Amino acid sequence: MRSNIDATITNTTRLGVDISGRVENTLNVGASQGIFQQLVRNTPVLLCRYPDGTFAVPDATHPNIVASNQPGGSYSKGNTFVVDARVELDQKLDFITSGLSEAAKELEMYGNAQNLAALEEKTGPMLAMYRSLKSLLRPYVEDNESSKKEVSSDDWITVLEQMHQRVEQFDMDGVDHAMETMDTFQTPDKLKDLMEQLRVCVADVEMEEIMKLTDTMVNLLQ
Repeated sequence: MRSNIDATITNTTRLGVDISGRVENTLNVGASQGIFQQLVRNTPVLLCRYPDGTFAVPDATHPNIVASNQPGGSYSKGNTFVVDARVELDQKLDFITSGLSEAAKELEMYGNAQNLAALEEKTGPMLAMYRSLKSLLRPYVEDNESSKKEVSSDDWITVLEQMHQRVEQFDMDGVDHAMETMDTFQTPDKLKDLMEQLRVCVADVEMEEIMKLTDTMVNLLQ
């Protein structure tokens, strides 16, 4: 279930409210991490069940994979109801960035016309205007970061490992939920650059890169 509401409050301000809910019915096996390795290594002559119907116990080296994935073994079943809510406020900063968008359009026009002389002349001033916004916008970014909750490295590791697991399960809703959870945390300095990369990879659904980044971040926190 998902509901999205967008409201234009003023000519420069837009409010968005997204609410989603899902029911997760999970059926997991505790032996899933090594099940294929065990299937390859187990010999085909090992007994699965005894004549009386009970499960056989081959030996310590070759576990009974069928038995380990039965109720009462390493089998688990769960039902979870999850509700996610996101409130987004977009504010145009034309009163701060006046002229920047027009300068960028002008450069694009020169580029399309292959006017290299004009590009060389105009690029420097446009970049200087762009960089000047950093000092103007820094207070807004710092205030936003300070309003987030400070959590332990263990809390970070838990959510990062959950994200990694969700990717392995092809559960991108779960990945988004983990990303939203981390966005409520104060980001340690050593993770800030990696968090920016992770946001891009989650938005682009780059699954392999997400797993690599989460592993790297966990290693930094341990």
